[in-house]
Amino acid sequence: LPAVTIGVLIERLRPLVNGGTDREVLARSVLSAAWIPALIVTLLVAAYRNVYSRKTTSIVAMAMSVVTVGVLSGVSITMINFDRLSKGPDIADSGAEIAIGRETQREVGEWIRRNVPTDAVLASNHFCGRACAGSDWFSRDLSVMGDGFQLGSTPTGYGGSDFFLVIYSDRRFLVQSPTYLLTAGVAPDVLAERIELSTRFAENPAPESVSRLLDAGASYFVVDKRSTRERDFSGAGDVLHENAEFIVVRLRTQRA
Repeated sequence: LPAVTIGVLIERLRPLVNGGTDREVLARSVLSAAWIPALIVTLLVAAYRNVYSRKTTSIVAMAMSVVTVGVLSGVSITMINFDRLSKGPDIADSGAEIAIGRETQREVGEWIRRNVPTDAVLASNHFCGRACAGSDWFSRDLSVMGDGFQLGSTPTGYGGSDFFLVIYSDRRFLVQSPTYLLTAGVAPDVLAERIELSTRFAENPAPESVSRLLDAGASYFVVDKRSTRERDFSGAGDVLHENAEFIVVRLRTQRA
């Protein structure tokens, strides 16, 4: 019972020191080492026995108590975390999407990795969800960007820094994570052209948009349904896969 109590207490205390300061890192390290809290509790119990019960606790008994309580509390912590979806021991369920992406992102990315040629280039309107609907939001963002790539505050955050499609698919994309690319020094006009090309197709998959994507080297398109109302892409190519958030289209060659 004391071991389980220590294990539960450690799990409840961890979120309180989930920051990045030196003190919080030290506190997490202490809590993660189950034998340290076990030692503290054992010393308190021994002191109580010596003062109030008039019973002396031997060093051997104390050492055995520390080992036993430490091991059992560590086991209880492991059991608490056994079914937790996380990337690292300090990320709770609510933070899992930030660490490993949404289920729809993982699913479509893994499908692409299994079914799309390794040398294919994909385009997508997957940037910042509903906020990135339409085809002119990035141009508006660039209008408030200061000299030296100083990013001002915008509703769309310059498209965000989401790499999950790239990571799970292991494929090249025409453009992803424009915020990161801007801060890395990629020319804004190059990004603007590729984002406009991608978002315009998602809004209106006309033959002209397909032709422009093909000329840019893309042969597949991943539609983020949150960023467009268009759902019929059969005229632009072969719809290969779809889940709750994405549609994967193989672009149809328009050339004779």
